Amino acid sequence: MITRGKSILALIASLVMVACGPAPELGDIMESSDQALTGIIGGKDIAANESPAQTTVVLYDTAAKNVACTGSLIGNNLVLTAAHCLQRDPTKILVIFSTNLQRANMEMARSVVGAMINNSWLSNRALAKDTGDIALVKYQGTTPAGYKAATILPSAAALRDKSTIVIAGYGMTDATKRTGSGTLRQAATTIASTKFSSSEIMVEQRIGRGACHGDSGGPAFLYSNGVYYLWGITSRGYADAKSECRSFSIYTNILYYMKWLQETARALMLKNQFNFTFS
Repeated sequence: MITRGKSILALIASLVMVACGPAPELGDIMESSDQALTGIIGGKDIAANESPAQTTVVLYDTAAKNVACTGSLIGNNLVLTAAHCLQRDPTKILVIFSTNLQRANMEMARSVVGAMINNSWLSNRALAKDTGDIALVKYQGTTPAGYKAATILPSAAALRDKSTIVIAGYGMTDATKRTGSGTLRQAATTIASTKFSSSEIMVEQRIGRGACHGDSGGPAFLYSNGVYYLWGITSRGYADAKSECRSFSIYTNILYYMKWLQETARALMLKNQFNFTFS
C-alpha cells in the first residue's frame, strides 16, 4: 500500500521497480535528474500563499523522471504551457501542485487526460521567430485548495519596452554549474523588445535574472495594483550561444493566441483529446 505522505519521486522509483524489475536506486535517479530539479536564475522562493504560487504548477515527466516544464492554471482543469514541452508523450506527464517537488506527494498530482498544441508549431518550430510555441494541457480530478486560475492581461497595450515584469518557474538557478533547489522561484526583470515578432516578446536576462532550462512553459506576469496579470509563456533563449541563460529569452505572447486558446479550451472541456505528434 502507498502511504499518503510518500513523495512522488520515491513513488515513481518504486513503481518502476515493480513494473520492470531491477531499477536504479532513488539516489541515482535524483542525481541523473538534478538538472531539472532547480529554479529561476537570480530568483527568490515563492511562498505557497503568494499569487504566482497559486497559479503555477510543475509538469513532471514520469518516463524521463524529471521536470518536463512549468505551467500556468487558466481554469477548467487546464494548464497553459509551451508546445515544445509536449515533445515527449504527454500521457506520461503528471501535473503537480507544489512549490517544492521534493516535498510533493501523490495527493498533489493529477494525471494528464488531454493535450493540444497550436498547429503552427509543427511547421514553424525551426524558425527564428513566430514559432507558435503554445499548448494547453488538461488534467483529471479536482484542483487542490489554494490554487486558482491566473488572471490574463486584458490588453497587450500595457506591455512596453523596459516594463518591469515577473517571471516564475522550476528551472535551473545556475546553467553553468547546472544546480538548483527544486523550488518554485520568481524574479523581476524587464521587457527588452515588444516587437521581437508579431507573437513573441524578448525579455532581458543580462542583469543576472531570468528563465533557464526547466522554466519552459512558465509564466510571465505584469504586476499592477496588487494583481499579477499573465501575458507570456517561456519559450526559449536568444543570442545565447553557450546556453548559459545570460542574454535574452523569448516569451510567447498569449494575447496573440486568445482566439486559439478559447477554441481549444472549449474543445478540451467537451472531450479529452491529444494532438501532439511531432515528425
